[in-house]
Amino acid sequence: MPRRFLPLLLLPTLAALGACNMVISETPVFKEDERGPEAPMDGLWIGEDPDCRFDPHEPESGWPECAIWVVARDGGSELLVSDRKGQPQRVGALFVGGKPGIVQARWVDEAKEPARPYYAFYAFEPGEIGPGGRFTRASVWPVECGVQEKPNGDIRPFPGISAECRPSSADSIRSAAKASRRADLVKNWHWLRTEAIAPPAPMPAFLTGCWIMRSGDRTAEECWTRGNAGLMIGSGRAWTGETIDNWEWMRIERGADGRLSFFASPKGAPQTEFRAVRVSEQEVVFDNPAHDFPQRVRYWKAGNGIAAEIAKADGSSAIRYEFEPMGGPMKP
Repeated sequence: MPRRFLPLLLLPTLAALGACNMVISETPVFKEDERGPEAPMDGLWIGEDPDCRFDPHEPESGWPECAIWVVARDGGSELLVSDRKGQPQRVGALFVGGKPGIVQARWVDEAKEPARPYYAFYAFEPGEIGPGGRFTRASVWPVECGVQEKPNGDIRPFPGISAECRPSSADSIRSAAKASRRADLVKNWHWLRTEAIAPPAPMPAFLTGCWIMRSGDRTAEECWTRGNAGLMIGSGRAWTGETIDNWEWMRIERGADGRLSFFASPKGAPQTEFRAVRVSEQEVVFDNPAHDFPQRVRYWKAGNGIAAEIAKADGSSAIRYEFEPMGGPMKP
């Protein structure tokens, strides 16, 4: 792989496969409360490459393979990263301040290993500051494991980095980031334009109706309205005998950006938002990695009923519910 492609932000794929001299981790090193004040401007970013000539104002679908781009959303909390195959990868990102700043990128291969996240680390130096304090230019480079004298050769790890490229601490990542800054690794990025508005996500019509699950003397019910005007209202309750174990108000709402969000308010508590990461005619998946539990909420059509699952972001601690129609589902 040409060196000019190594600093790209689709790197978690390569790092997970051990293809690059990069620091990676199976668990996050930086926490959400460490998110810094510096964040990229939302919208389409392109990596600068003098050898790749094209008109950046044309639609991305017409750009050549050498063009590398990233869409930043929610202040950099989510990145949509080009993979040069026409199948952009969704990456969760945490921008941590400092000199240099650190990007902790969380990537999951939903198709092959949906329960196994990887974290890769990049250093960044913000450039021009735009409206709202968001930067519109940045230099980015991967945090390397150590010194590698020749391609595919042995790596002498930097202090605090193991031979397997795992960091021992946040400080070891920062130190390695400074040591990794080389002209051949640094890639300059600049903001190009706001993101084109995608077609509105379809509402999960398969949820419409009332559903029931029975297990011994425990019963759970869940009901959902139709998804008219981009809004579905849901309610649920579970009880054992004559004792209510839990009840919840819920809603699924389409935002101004066309994406769906799931809002949950158990027993009337302040609502928690989960953003949709996958939507189809028979499945919808929402996540919120910053929440304690659950961090992921999934619904899907199961036969003539529905199934639901709550879990941590990596798929662990999963709790599954299987519902059947209660008096027949409403027609969407």
